[in-house]
Amino acid sequence: HTRHAADSDIQPGDRVLIRNDRPDNKLAPTYLSEPATVIDRHGDQVVIKREDNSTLKRHLQHTKRFFSEEKEENQVYPAENMTEERMSSPVHPQDTSSTASRPSRTINPPERFKDFETSFR
Repeated sequence: HTRHAADSDIQPGDRVLIRNDRPDNKLAPTYLSEPATVIDRHGDQVVIKREDNSTLKRHLQHTKRFFSEEKEENQVYPAENMTEERMSSPVHPQDTSSTASRPSRTINPPERFKDFETSFR
């Protein structure tokens, strides 16, 4: 059984997207692009009315709630919530010179180059 599964809150009158049961190819979208309206719900079965006035019966899992792109009056966006003082103040990155650097290992030349003059040291 599925743990922590939430019941769907889709009710009659809600706008939903319908799963594309017959995709043309593997790149086709999972859901049809035009939203439809839920007319009735009986348990997990929903009756949906499409834009062309045709009705469909589908399982609840074959639908997904449609959210319109219209801005709601009560919705607050972060940019609208910022004061002018916070928007005009420049953002300064932290000063990295005060932080301790990482330790580095001592690099010794290989023994076979001991007799040669190299730039390892």
